[in-house]
Amino acid sequence: MKAAFSTLMPEAVQRSLYRIFKFFASLPLAIFNIVVLMTILATGTILESLHGASTAQILIYEAPWFSAFLLLLGTNVAAAALDRLPWQGRHTGFVITHAGIIIILLGSLMTQKLMIDGQMPINEGETEAYITLQEPLLYVYSEDLQKDWFFPIRKRAFPWSGREVLTEPGEATFSATLTDYFPKGRIDESLVEADAGPAAIEINLENSFVNQTQWLVEDDPGRSRLSLGPAQLVFADELLPENLEAAPATGYLEFQFKTQSIQTPVDAEAAVPAVLQIEGTPYQVEIRQIFRNAIVVENELKEQENPVGKAASPHGVNPAVQFLLRGPELAEEHTAFANFPDFSTIHGKSESDAGAKIFYRTPNTGSRGESHELRFVEDAERGLLYQVKDGFEVRTGEVTVGEEVSTGWMDLKFRVKSYYPHSKVNRSFTPVSNRSESDLAMLAIRVEITEEGKKKSVWLGQGYSEAMDTGRSHYHLVYGQKKIPLGFKIELKDFRVQFDPGTQQAASYESDVVLKDDSRGIVRDVNISMNEPLAHRGFRIYQSGYLQPEGGPEMSIFSVGRDPSIPVKYAGTIVMVTGVIIMFYFKSYFIKVKK
Repeated sequence: MKAAFSTLMPEAVQRSLYRIFKFFASLPLAIFNIVVLMTILATGTILESLHGASTAQILIYEAPWFSAFLLLLGTNVAAAALDRLPWQGRHTGFVITHAGIIIILLGSLMTQKLMIDGQMPINEGETEAYITLQEPLLYVYSEDLQKDWFFPIRKRAFPWSGREVLTEPGEATFSATLTDYFPKGRIDESLVEADAGPAAIEINLENSFVNQTQWLVEDDPGRSRLSLGPAQLVFADELLPENLEAAPATGYLEFQFKTQSIQTPVDAEAAVPAVLQIEGTPYQVEIRQIFRNAIVVENELKEQENPVGKAASPHGVNPAVQFLLRGPELAEEHTAFANFPDFSTIHGKSESDAGAKIFYRTPNTGSRGESHELRFVEDAERGLLYQVKDGFEVRTGEVTVGEEVSTGWMDLKFRVKSYYPHSKVNRSFTPVSNRSESDLAMLAIRVEITEEGKKKSVWLGQGYSEAMDTGRSHYHLVYGQKKIPLGFKIELKDFRVQFDPGTQQAASYESDVVLKDDSRGIVRDVNISMNEPLAHRGFRIYQSGYLQPEGGPEMSIFSVGRDPSIPVKYAGTIVMVTGVIIMFYFKSYFIKVKK
């Protein structure tokens, strides 16, 4: 190899270049690189176990210095192979092995620069054509200028506070500065009175066992309704029909529609079958059978005579009703249990297409929680009103802040501590462990907006939107993630999940989707499951999760990845293994035996 440096260059330069080459080809440098590589991999593993995979990615595998180290390692391997020039037969395995290592390192560098890894959540019935990447950004929209801006946010491994200007001079009408960055922050929210926004009330519930305070916010999907076990708390926009009659002495079927609750008496002593009209609706109930002590025998409900060890009750130990719900283009079989209002069995349909939840109520038996409701409604003339619903009975009153009111059930009393005609949510975040799995933990930043000398700051959790008025302009800020086009579309037709028996632990889940690639004229039905991804245009789409929000459509969450370096790394592995095999098992075939 030394002869290769015999050029027209001065001899001193030749010697310097040769010494540099020998340094990169040296065994000590190779040993150093191997030790450093092992240290890096061990550190990455420890970081991942202590702080999560994203921390190891940010600090090591995505860091520029790691790319530089891979380049140094590749240079060392290439120089070691070139140092053997001119190659002879005995060098065959050595050269092939080093060539394989260089190809693998090249593939690793390609992964760093070219790999796409993101998510694509899709609601059932909807179509998506964009991937959400793990690259945070700040989105700012000006209502006054009808203009928007996108500012990339540098990822950090640990909580950070300081000042990092996000805007370039002249880029926007304002200056945006990042002052806090939390990879995982616990959200803390408080409601405060405002000049505009939805109404909010702070309610205290108390009896000998319960003493808790909750906020309700009007027209807020997550805060307008709360379930507290003994009752439902609701801040609604309309009143329930008032009914001061006591609940019937007999049992009754309760049909809870979205806008009203209707009770249909059921006489346990009446002859069956019996047809009853649900008042105010086009539906009828055909009572098939009434049980006092229902028991399942060979997958059928039977009447148990004189249940042993059970206290006597006028309405039985396990009251139940089997009935047929009829209406326009509707005929459903149901079984309702008084003691188990949410019990879904093979004995009947668990949900009604009539849009109603159905309960069987009997005096002094079963859980009455579903029929206990404390409702608040703003009335233009009378102010803030409350309604106490106790099964059949509904009574209405005017709210006086601070005044204690008895609900009439379970010795429970309520008191409205605060009432804001208009409110807003103040959010702040506290840093928590990067490995926190809490639903309240999320990536969060605090941004300061400066315009004409006036400064305002706001906390933003990932996916949250906040409005800001600087006095000169009105802005909307969103902390989101970068999105890129997929190049084709995915429509989610149906999502299915199966749970382990007796648990809410998902055993398997899958999605039926439609692949739509307009540029190639492709429309194809595909099933994506946990172990069966969809591969198209170099992308692999995996079923990675799901959401089943109450009252909303099911959402399927797909992981989307594309790594063009995979064939390169596979090829490098094959070449390297081939070289190793030649070095240890076929070396004699490449060495000429001297005679």
